[in-house]
Amino acid sequence: MLGRSRGFTIQYIACEWMRQNIYVWDKWIPDDNRNKAKLYIGGIFPITGVYYKQSGVVTAAEMAAKAVNDNETLLANYNLTILVQDGHCAADEVMKSFINYVTNVTYHTMVGILGPACSDTVEPIAGVAKHFNTIILSYSAEGALFSNRDKYPYFFRTIPENNQFRYVYLKLFQKLAYTRVAALTEDGQKYPEYLSYLQDAMQNHGMTFLVNRKFPRDRETLDMTPYLQDLKSKGAKIIIGDFFDYAARAVMCAAFKLGMTAGNGYVWFLPRWFNSNWYDTDNFQSDTPYGYEMVNCTTKEMVSAINGHMSLSYKYFGDSEQRMQGGQTVGEWMKEYDKVSKHEGREKSHYGGYAYDAVWVYALALDILFRENNSHVATLHTAKTSRRLVEILNETSFDGVSGPLHFMGSSRLSDVIITQWVNHSVREIGVYHPTSPNDGILLLNESEIRWQTDDGRKPEDGSKSRFLLNIFFETNMVRKRN
Repeated sequence: MLGRSRGFTIQYIACEWMRQNIYVWDKWIPDDNRNKAKLYIGGIFPITGVYYKQSGVVTAAEMAAKAVNDNETLLANYNLTILVQDGHCAADEVMKSFINYVTNVTYHTMVGILGPACSDTVEPIAGVAKHFNTIILSYSAEGALFSNRDKYPYFFRTIPENNQFRYVYLKLFQKLAYTRVAALTEDGQKYPEYLSYLQDAMQNHGMTFLVNRKFPRDRETLDMTPYLQDLKSKGAKIIIGDFFDYAARAVMCAAFKLGMTAGNGYVWFLPRWFNSNWYDTDNFQSDTPYGYEMVNCTTKEMVSAINGHMSLSYKYFGDSEQRMQGGQTVGEWMKEYDKVSKHEGREKSHYGGYAYDAVWVYALALDILFRENNSHVATLHTAKTSRRLVEILNETSFDGVSGPLHFMGSSRLSDVIITQWVNHSVREIGVYHPTSPNDGILLLNESEIRWQTDDGRKPEDGSKSRFLLNIFFETNMVRKRN
């Protein structure tokens, strides 16, 4: 169709070309506008794709670059520019973006990579980054494996690693007197690897981690019935689900059909980072190309299926009145982010604050590096300069839009918020305050939890029914012997 490609308008295509080819059109700018040397950050963002989309992080990153450039006390002789590549949250696309950056003419003044978003896509480029003496600074890759500093010396992230979740889940289950838990995850994903640590921790505390049932990403059908039937046969009532939203629609539809919802006495934990309308199957089905399998549930049925589910998430943003870098409050920044996102036609991202702070991490560290020796700008990717930049990054500390930021290894600590989704509203029911990398204090407001059972009582974890079932079988065996 004239003027459209894959459903995109000419304006959209032109805008994306401008974002991804700054190094081309930058040469067309008159010399009198070039009073500062250019520094580039190679952004890899999940703008489009099947698994995960968060285009709002681009807006936040570009807001940060503008704030840095407007700050006359920071990198005064330089202009910071965000380059944009669409990583699709796919390993091959992310690697292609990385190769494009390290082979591009802008590479010698590229301070590092911003991204990628998904844990599954980080490992290949984080592993080779040391050979290119290039920093990889992610805003949303939470996978636990990247905390190995010997293997990934150039990897940092402004988001905490999800390994912290094991301590939250353990204390939460103890508080709710749940001793039997199961999980459902997508095979091959890096993100849910913290569940292995949770399993060990539960066993050490006399609890039972029934199974981490995995389903293949490349499967013949969307139907999740066999996987949920397996969990049901094992008596699983408390289920941690960690997967992308396209799989979540199929999982929760199957849960609705099988009577495995909160209303049926099940407790589901689902990711908080899904898009706000992820369950709206009526909308998704209408956009599904002909020949593709659709989830066999209406939006109304999906709402019934997911009502009452809980989630763990980091405290994405600092307190509203908190002063952040640049002098404004977090609340003022949030209003600006909302305004700019609406203007650009993008949905705000929970990870916008992490992306914004990541750009400031680069700016603050580079400012120190260049003040020490301005010639470092010409040797950014030498071993000596990159090692010094890593040392400075390790010491970087400030109050950001995402809260107090200080690296502990490659990551940081943060409060974890426990929420419940009830009737289209997200309710905060608890918070976990870390006191160290492997311990913390859980504050749970049980009166705020809205159990969806008919009598409004907290569901059982299946221990009692399994216990009675075992007695039944043992009694029958005794009778048969007699």
